[in-house]
Amino acid sequence: GSILLDEVFFETGKAEIRKKTEETLRRLAEGLKAETSKGRTVRIEGHTDDQPVVVHKDVYPSNWHLSGARALNVLLFLEEAGVESGRLSFSGYGENRPRQENAPGQKGNKANRRVEIKILE
Repeated sequence: GSILLDEVFFETGKAEIRKKTEETLRRLAEGLKAETSKGRTVRIEGHTDDQPVVVHKDVYPSNWHLSGARALNVLLFLEEAGVESGRLSFSGYGENRPRQENAPGQKGNKANRRVEIKILE
């Protein structure tokens, strides 16, 4: 199965998880620790829209960096919440796997700024 976490977890151009969304991730961690999920691999995938990183380019030189950092931060949060680290992995896809076509006129698309959590057998 796949769980989609979109832009509300992050401010534009940042990878830090917003405080107001931590409760949702805590509930997700509880579900991942449940007996029905035990032993299943959890892959966290970060994505961005097609707009270049501007404001925080010194920290995230590209969308590759930003998407990977977002996925890694979710992984670290889940690990700290008690999900076994050996079950977790992350990857960043940058702008290369959009869910929807990006809006014209340099507006990007918030549906493409997301983190997907895949629970594998």
